[in-house]
Amino acid sequence: MDWTGWHEVDQFGWHQPSLAQLVGPSGRSKLSGVERPYNYQVSISFPGADFDKGSGGQYAALSDHTGKHLASSGTEMAEAIQSWLTEGWLDGDEMRGLDHIFVCSKNLKFCEGSIKAKNFRIGQPKKESREADGGVAILNENWAMYLRESFLEASVVIFVINEDWLDSIPCNQEFEALITRKRQLQGAQKKNAIIFVDITNEKFNQRWGGKLPQFKEGLTYEAGKYFDVFNYTYNVQANSEQKLYVQQDLIRVVAEYSTKFPAVPGKVYNDLMPDAKIVNWPNWLFFRSLEGTNGWEPLLEEYQEGDGCFDNKEPLIWNVPKPFSSRRFRLRLMGVAGDTFQEGFKFMCRAPLLIDASTGQNIVAEGKGFWKTPGERNPGLRPLGFSHWVGPKQYSWLEWLIPDNEPPALVSSADIRVNARYWVLEALPASVWPCNGNILRDGYNFLGFDDPNATAAKDKAIREPRWQALHSMAEASCLSEDCTYTLPASTPACKAFRLRLLEASEPGSDHLAAGLQLKAGFPEGMYPISGGQVTGSGGNAELEDAPPAYAFDGDEQNRWVDINGGGIGNISWLAYEHTEPVMVMEYTITSQMYALSSYHSHLNGAPRDWTLKACKENGDWEEIDRQTHIYFSGHRQTQKFVVAKPIIAQKYMLEFTAVAAGCASRSIQVGDVELLAKLPARNSPLQQSQLVVLASACNSVSPATACATPCGSPAADYGIHWPDPDLLQVLLPAHLGYGTGPPLGVLRGGRLGWVLGQDRVTNWYDHPLDITLEPRMQEDADAPVVTTNMLVVRPRKDVIIADKVHQVTFRPAYPARECELQYTHTRPVTIKAYGMRSCPNYNRGDPRTWVLEAETAPGIWEEIHHVTNYHFADRGAPVLFHLPDNAAMASKYRLVILEMKAMVGLLHLGDFVLYASMEHQEAADDLVQMHYREAAHVTMKVKMREGQSGLVKLSSYMVCPLSSYKLEKAFPKAWVLEGLTSEY
Repeated sequence: MDWTGWHEVDQFGWHQPSLAQLVGPSGRSKLSGVERPYNYQVSISFPGADFDKGSGGQYAALSDHTGKHLASSGTEMAEAIQSWLTEGWLDGDEMRGLDHIFVCSKNLKFCEGSIKAKNFRIGQPKKESREADGGVAILNENWAMYLRESFLEASVVIFVINEDWLDSIPCNQEFEALITRKRQLQGAQKKNAIIFVDITNEKFNQRWGGKLPQFKEGLTYEAGKYFDVFNYTYNVQANSEQKLYVQQDLIRVVAEYSTKFPAVPGKVYNDLMPDAKIVNWPNWLFFRSLEGTNGWEPLLEEYQEGDGCFDNKEPLIWNVPKPFSSRRFRLRLMGVAGDTFQEGFKFMCRAPLLIDASTGQNIVAEGKGFWKTPGERNPGLRPLGFSHWVGPKQYSWLEWLIPDNEPPALVSSADIRVNARYWVLEALPASVWPCNGNILRDGYNFLGFDDPNATAAKDKAIREPRWQALHSMAEASCLSEDCTYTLPASTPACKAFRLRLLEASEPGSDHLAAGLQLKAGFPEGMYPISGGQVTGSGGNAELEDAPPAYAFDGDEQNRWVDINGGGIGNISWLAYEHTEPVMVMEYTITSQMYALSSYHSHLNGAPRDWTLKACKENGDWEEIDRQTHIYFSGHRQTQKFVVAKPIIAQKYMLEFTAVAAGCASRSIQVGDVELLAKLPARNSPLQQSQLVVLASACNSVSPATACATPCGSPAADYGIHWPDPDLLQVLLPAHLGYGTGPPLGVLRGGRLGWVLGQDRVTNWYDHPLDITLEPRMQEDADAPVVTTNMLVVRPRKDVIIADKVHQVTFRPAYPARECELQYTHTRPVTIKAYGMRSCPNYNRGDPRTWVLEAETAPGIWEEIHHVTNYHFADRGAPVLFHLPDNAAMASKYRLVILEMKAMVGLLHLGDFVLYASMEHQEAADDLVQMHYREAAHVTMKVKMREGQSGLVKLSSYMVCPLSSYKLEKAFPKAWVLEGLTSEY
């Protein structure tokens, strides 16, 4: 018997009974200290959650064939099946039931080391039977050992299938463990039976996109290799005759495959629970759900009935009974209130207020700290309200960190308004967490100022957000490849750089062409290696680009998917070949970004077991590290690993052998991989793999407009090109209005809205479908014009079978032109440019291909611009297209989106604005004049993984001519190089 699952100490630090106290001489577990006399014949696996957990697809209770109440949770259903077998197969003998049948909830009552977890059902609707204690669960740190024993011995294994199975890692691990062990022992034992009892109803299946039949088919396929499989449905749709048949036939199958041993006269097992230790369930859950929970102490916690307190318009102040000083706070939420299911569960949290007793001021405010959440910041709930779409686990959190150069806060009261059934506000005492240090690199955001007019508190910001001039050129007569500009040693470290082209060699030219190289100094240290060649399995996700290269690109939005890399017994791999041999000492793996309604989007397919290998000089692969049973508790979670046996090599490979939930995910998904090597101090050019490039305007005439590119290779960014990994080439339109031309104005006052109708887009919650366009001017050269609304809609639904497995309801392409955004102005105008901005959330809902048209006559639409395969380089990234040759005059324009980046349930834009010439329009009140201070500019953001928390220090830079363009294009004559020096 394999007892490797035994734990000496449980999660609370309590010592568990010794193995000799748990297991008898024959290798069978002890019940009440007495070894069971026989092998388990039946093992029942089940998710224990209540049926009414809030999905809208379950039910409060299930009755038997006589109409009598049978079960209201997975636990009760498993115990009901045990009762059927005890009565119908074991002649009603309860002791023989414990000897022959294993059910955690019942058998663990008689096992040493079991504890009682109260408030097990907190966050779920209360029933009369659990008002006093909130529900009690029996837990045992060694439950997996008992389950493994029963799985190995049982002739029949029964799996109760309810909604948790589609999102339950433990349930699927149990199934995977059983199948894996059976594969290892194939031929050594007789063929046994697996029984699936499906208690879900059809409404549940519809809510989850019809995925349940496919999932059950996968279970049956895997189990059928080694077992005889029996499928039963016992749900609210089943009538009395069907329920009676299931009960009787299940007993028949168990009797056929199992051995009924004789009763042992006078044997009694004593229930050990009256003297068992008692713990609080939510604390246990949160301990397991968040990394680094040790040391957190609660300030406030609340259980809420009904719909929670999110709808309260006025502050809801809670007094902290025992405040203490801290600089790191966390608000944790569990259980979405109201049982509301709309394509998922959504947490909503109004901006929390944490009041410092020493100042009486709110510490969660602009310029006062850093925040992080797995959800999304809600701009309508300033300063830091957030929302989070979650799966059935219904769990979310928000962190707030006070900067190290500010004193800790003593929070004495708080305003918390959320739609969670249970929430807790907690903090790490200052003695436990004296400073933040490098943790700020791990995805924390500085809470800056959204409103450019809110200047009153800017002097209190940790570092005022600003661009600083690093070098300028007043007049360059020509450009030379040898023209390198050295920067002084006092140049600050920056997280972004911007080359502003102030003047062109030919003022009347419509384009500027130049090459740019940035060289930075790096001290000795551990750095992620990049710029090499990536290969791997997969990259075969339909409806989305997800190639192996996306696992190493440092873009948190992208991911690698291998649709055949999950399941049981499958292997997937990623290989990276560097430009030169290095010794990888550490590496990180990051789970994927979540996107609503996007398939392969949950954590079931996160990697669990893998090996890291290095290729030696003779071509052999050597294992240098191995990890097993690694779990990711959230999307975009990064875990770091130290290489056990590092060697110098040029090529490395990660070989993944298991995913988190076994057969619950046939695919594997990885957000990001970093291989870190200790590199010497160096002065080297920044490469394409280290930067995100944003242009002030995009070239309207580009090869990218004519053709799409292969999977994983975005089109050339309309004037942005890297002929070499360390040389950026740009061909940028000179701003309209620069030089001798008339200035541009931004249209305002017209109506902008989505075109509705049958098979067209529909609204998405409170996002408006129709707005008055009121653009706002900003001093930010990268986003000079913004509007106040995100343009978010739900595309038309279609049932599609993707990857020959997944049934999805959205698609990325819309050739029928059903995604149409229309603008109606107050008078006819001629458009000379238009711009848009990507939304701050996931990129899968970004437009990728679109056409801009003008209604030149009633019902006659003329195409004035077409874009194919466009790639927004960043979240909140602007794009501006100049149309200097457009002569069409119209009062109606429409943007028809033909394709999104990937299959997802939301199509979104941050802004959409139109520009017209200000010539002879100085007095027009529907045009706001733009004041361009340069001919063009290009911005380069350093990826967060580079340098020190995304900050690098330039030593020199080069501006040179383009080898790929003729010199009749104007070159920059005057410019300034700026650096973003703020943490903002």
